[in-house]
Amino acid sequence: MLPIEAGWRFFFQLDGGDGSGPEDPYALNFGGGTGYAFVSPDRREGRFFWDCV
Repeated sequence: MLPIEAGWRFFFQLDGGDGSGPEDPYALNFGGGTGYAFVSPDRREGRFFWDCV
């Protein structure tokens, strides 16, 4: 369970990549996991979390 309050909305998701191939122009290291972004109900604050496997 993520530590965000009710009313926050899912905004986007990023999967980790090592940046070694042409389809991965950037390296994102989430420890083999995925990053998640949420935005507050008034859209003035964002929070980012990641989950490692």
